[in-house]
Amino acid sequence: MVNDKITLEPGDVLCVTGDMFIVSTGIRLVEKFWSKDNEATYGHSAIVGSAGGTLLDTLWRTRWTHISRYTGQQMIIARPVKTLRGIVIDEAAKSLAVEMLSTECHGKLYPVHRLFLHLIPPLAKYFSNGHWRVCSENSAKLAVMLGAMDGPWAGITPDDLADRWRRWNNFEVIFEGIWPSSSDEV
Repeated sequence: MVNDKITLEPGDVLCVTGDMFIVSTGIRLVEKFWSKDNEATYGHSAIVGSAGGTLLDTLWRTRWTHISRYTGQQMIIARPVKTLRGIVIDEAAKSLAVEMLSTECHGKLYPVHRLFLHLIPPLAKYFSNGHWRVCSENSAKLAVMLGAMDGPWAGITPDDLADRWRRWNNFEVIFEGIWPSSSDEV
């Protein structure tokens, strides 16, 4: 539980504007260029690891951070609730998938070279060995592991994720707006 109204669960996924001005702005510009809806609000993605707001966050290294680092930023939080076949995804499956991803990628350096492939999205999709993933690819891989999304996860951007979460009925958007400080209400 982060505040009185939003309850986070392990396996929830989020996208934020991004807190590295030049990099985040550049990511959103490229996303908007390729976007089918001509909108790209989000430039970073992370995975919720606990109800207390810990995040598996792919920054310069993949590490555990806290949702409070994104206070004041535009954010969307989605919860995978069903597989593509309509089967309810339980909390144990989500926790296990988060643990497996953490074991696989915690401490890895950020794959900056993959950002260049994202300039032309099919390159990021087809030139991936699965070992190195940017933030949104980690969130997409979690969704694929849970059966809430088909592969490939390679080449997925924060804008792709937000668009899917809003449209697909197997994700529930539990928050979208400016993330408040812990003393603010959502």
